[in-house]
Amino acid sequence: MQLIAIIAMSLTPALVSSKCSSSEFLTEEGFCCRNPQPSFYVTKNCTLQSSISARPCSTCTGMGMRILANCTRFSDTKCGCADGCRNETVTDPTLCPECTAQVPSVNILVPVTAVLLITMLIALLVVFCHCHHKSRQTGKFLKSPYPV
Repeated sequence: MQLIAIIAMSLTPALVSSKCSSSEFLTEEGFCCRNPQPSFYVTKNCTLQSSISARPCSTCTGMGMRILANCTRFSDTKCGCADGCRNETVTDPTLCPECTAQVPSVNILVPVTAVLLITMLIALLVVFCHCHHKSRQTGKFLKSPYPV
């Protein structure tokens, strides 16, 4: 009977009266649970009947994604959109949203396009005036290249 009790105690988390080892963490219930393996985080603490549940950390490798907070023993990586990207509609808030390149706003494109067109028209007008002035000085303004 004592052998069964010893085996059962070795398979379940220990109730702590002192500190946990460096490969363990202390739960609020007072259990020493094994740390998750690297690149995993705890989703459920150990109990007398079970060990911890853990999941792999998210990597934030989707297009336009970046890491907002690193994965820890108790929380997954927090992912977000990189600068110049925006969130698409997300139905499951526990999943990291995909990002797509943000399309420039029409409110920005219209004034920029207008300024560029006006600048080009002014440049063409200056070139025309310069050519017109030069041709008047040489006496070739509106003269036919063919003798009449």
